[in-house]
Amino acid sequence: MIDTVFYDIGYGFMGRIANRLFVRREIERIFRYRELQIRRELALYVE
Repeated sequence: MIDTVFYDIGYGFMGRIANRLFVRREIERIFRYRELQIRRELALYVE
């Protein structure tokens, strides 16, 4: 499974700072959690 995410913070320079400090990490955290949950769900079907 491959996820492709496109996002734009906007707000110019301040948006780029916010992205580096907060947004990018939060998006990565969300997808790590999603991966973990998918692996757990799929593990239920493995014999």
